[in-house]
Amino acid sequence: MSKLLHISFDQLLDIAEKPAAVDRQTTAHLAQCSDCSSRLERISQLIHRMKADESVDAPRDLIDYAVNIFKGAADTGRPSFVRHVIAALSFDSSDRVPVFGLRSGQSATRQLLYNAAEHDIDLRIREEDRDHWIISGQVLGEECSGGQVELIGDAGSASGLLNEQCEFSLPAVPPGRYGLRLLLPQIELEVTQLEIGK
Repeated sequence: MSKLLHISFDQLLDIAEKPAAVDRQTTAHLAQCSDCSSRLERISQLIHRMKADESVDAPRDLIDYAVNIFKGAADTGRPSFVRHVIAALSFDSSDRVPVFGLRSGQSATRQLLYNAAEHDIDLRIREEDRDHWIISGQVLGEECSGGQVELIGDAGSASGLLNEQCEFSLPAVPPGRYGLRLLLPQIELEVTQLEIGK
């Protein structure tokens, strides 16, 4: 007994679309071969559902908008999910106790060290004049060059970019309470309740 050759998918598709054009040999094969007849039945059901579908396509503008959301994330190379970490203060030079024999006056520059996940943040706050202070610093840890820095408070705001050594220096701001955000490629670091000029 010779082995039956199955009907190809393309031929089954033609048969499902034009059942009247099926020759006797193909009809005989379908009567004997349960594999081909069941595949033909599934293809016929699918074609029937597609023809009966009355759903309306989404507006073209909406489709373009949805595609651009994902395209923008892929183009920037930034992940769609960015971790947000609140930095914890580990050192403040204004809190240190002066050593006996040294001048007890505070240094002209205040240093603050923060820990935030796998990063450390070294901040320097320097008085430019009585009404303005300059905030500079460096992020230590994983790759961070090209990141953004934002200082936002009730008294004002400033922003800048991290250089190749992950350093930054912001324009002078008036005294007050601020929040500092460092926007890095895969993580956002935040320093809350940063007192400037206290």
